Amino acid sequence: MNKKFFVAWLHLHIMESMSERVRKLNFVRFLCFNILLPFGTNTAQQGWFWQHPSVPLNSLAQIRFVDENTGYAVGDLGTIIKTTNGGNNWQIKAIGEEVNISSLFFTSEQKGWLVTQEGFTAKTIDGGDTWNFIHTGQPEALNSLFFVTDQTGYACGTGGMIIKTTNGGDSWMRLVTNTTGALRSVFFINSSTGWCVGSQDLYRIILKTTDGGATWINFGGSAQAMLYTVYFVNENTGWAAGDEGVIFKTTNGGTAWAAQNSGINRPLYAIQFLSDSLGWIVGGQYHGAATGHILKTTNGGAAWFQQPNSSQVGLHSVSFISPDKGWVAGWNGEIFKTTNGGAVWTSLVRKLTTLTFNTLYFVSANKGWAGGGNGLILHTSDGGAEWNIQNTGTTAAVRKIQFISDTVGYAAALEWFPGRYSVILKTTDRGNSWTTKFYGANIPVYTLHFISEQIGWAAGWYGVIYRTTDGGETWQDISMTDWRDLYSVYFVSDREGYVSGYPSYLFKTSDAGDTWTQITSPFNGYLRSLQFTSRDTGWAAGAIYQNGQAKGAIIQTTDQGETWRNLTPGLLREVYAVHFIDGSTGYASCAGGVIMKTTDSGESWKTQRRVSGNTYYTLFFTDPGTGWAAGEWGTIIKTTDGGFTFVKDGDKESNFSVLSTVVYPNPADSYINVLFVNPLEGIVKAELYDILGRKVSVLLNEYRGKGDHEFRVNTSKCVPGIYIIKMTTGEQTSFQKILVIR
Repeated sequence: MNKKFFVAWLHLHIMESMSERVRKLNFVRFLCFNILLPFGTNTAQQGWFWQHPSVPLNSLAQIRFVDENTGYAVGDLGTIIKTTNGGNNWQIKAIGEEVNISSLFFTSEQKGWLVTQEGFTAKTIDGGDTWNFIHTGQPEALNSLFFVTDQTGYACGTGGMIIKTTNGGDSWMRLVTNTTGALRSVFFINSSTGWCVGSQDLYRIILKTTDGGATWINFGGSAQAMLYTVYFVNENTGWAAGDEGVIFKTTNGGTAWAAQNSGINRPLYAIQFLSDSLGWIVGGQYHGAATGHILKTTNGGAAWFQQPNSSQVGLHSVSFISPDKGWVAGWNGEIFKTTNGGAVWTSLVRKLTTLTFNTLYFVSANKGWAGGGNGLILHTSDGGAEWNIQNTGTTAAVRKIQFISDTVGYAAALEWFPGRYSVILKTTDRGNSWTTKFYGANIPVYTLHFISEQIGWAAGWYGVIYRTTDGGETWQDISMTDWRDLYSVYFVSDREGYVSGYPSYLFKTSDAGDTWTQITSPFNGYLRSLQFTSRDTGWAAGAIYQNGQAKGAIIQTTDQGETWRNLTPGLLREVYAVHFIDGSTGYASCAGGVIMKTTDSGESWKTQRRVSGNTYYTLFFTDPGTGWAAGEWGTIIKTTDGGFTFVKDGDKESNFSVLSTVVYPNPADSYINVLFVNPLEGIVKAELYDILGRKVSVLLNEYRGKGDHEFRVNTSKCVPGIYIIKMTTGEQTSFQKILVIR
């Protein structure tokens, strides 16, 4: 994810045979000299794009400003954002691919470069509107980038790799470093003199060159430290920092280094100095207490003091253009700005909430609502461009919203820990005011469905079912006698309806809910989402439990619920919501930010290009092209063209064919799921490495066909910390950082 965290397999080249390495390098050199891949943004947004918050919540690896107005930030899943007004507004410069960008460097407002963890570099000459991608000819991940001139630049990465270009990034050559360690930051003070830092095993690496990279000398010595960043203000004075708050300073060009006291024991990822006395360092862990750290010094690091900020996650990058004006960026799209040297930091990300969204409902392409935790309901009247908070009068989590017309709507909300109550709310004025129509102490209503303004049902845990025939004024208890957790209810008429839940319960009624008949489910698990497009045809989605693990499932009926069949055997990721526009076109949202689409009633599903790793718990479409998805961290995304399909035109790969890997949940506790799209059939190998590059285990080594696959990794016995999953198939390799927590 982040360039400083992304430390992959350190000893791969030693383990590989020479013939295999030569074959790989010949292949990627062919790519390097024969394929130049342009990607850019169009006037109309394609695929899925962000609506809330104002910038993507993907982790940002680096932020750079070329002047007080123009700046860029890059990160996971191809995230590139640009501002021309100092960060008040950001434009998404989508490249249309799921590459993870590690670093970028601009020599002017228009000309810049970036590198990715997949080993690609890219160049723009129009301020980021279009990017030309080229493979460097190396299989390792790239972590850091620095250009001395418009023509001469350097990049470093795993496996002791440093590469250099002398033609503006059109081609790259590998330099001899005499190390196989993970190199994470490169910095040059002039065309001849530069440094590169990292670590191997437990020891720091500090490489220096005085001949433009022709030779490198390691001045790391025997000190044990993992270094993530390096910065020099002249040929003699510089700093390096890294894990556990370590900071080192040199005053003789890097031949000797003295430790400085940062005052913290958290990782430090980026340094910037404006003079030999004034500088900043940023860092912090993924989450927890005091996660975002900004340190400042005014005496060259003799003393460092923390600057207060409201970041809830670690910070990865810092960019100052003057002693007063600066920006920092980090995980979950966090961006902060200061205009007084860091005394005050202001968030530049406009967001109404970071609470999870559970439900969406739109009555037109413009008017819609989103509901989530702590009684949250947002309303939009312009298709989601702007959202406004509506007052619900409750702190219970809103689980389901449904509108019968532009003005009349209902919402079900549940608070079970610690409150143990649920409410059903109603509005007759588009949500400007909500009135409680049902309050159930110790009654866990979870969802609802109305077929008219007057007639509706509510269902929930413990077999709870209620019915109203007077617009919610009164509710009749028609609950089941057995305790069964119900997650979804759907009626196709005023008499005929269905409920679904756990464990894989499906029930049908033909008398408006007075009696219920259990339907045989094709699997054992749970069903969270239920929808019918006609009396005959409907779908339910959720998860199958196999050997104690939850795997995704979408089932379908075409005979009024009499029989159901599993449409997605082998789908390993859990499905949280399914939405069909008609009898043919539908969408499903899955764990890890994956959205799938079908155009043949669910007989086949294709994965769409991800724009976030956050899970979407709800989605809604008003027509085959226009839809929204919402979920973790207050995420709302939208498509106006039906979403971009990762695999399209039958089995053809996307334009940028790389081995794409998704991991979730991340951070993880006891397990993590690994989803990957295999561009070519053949043997797929997955290996787990620790932060020092030591192989922990082989996770997978078997034949897999072309397309979408997934497997689960048991992390319960892993020591908390950072690990790397290396995926290899054919000529391609991908990496994913995972964080194991307890």
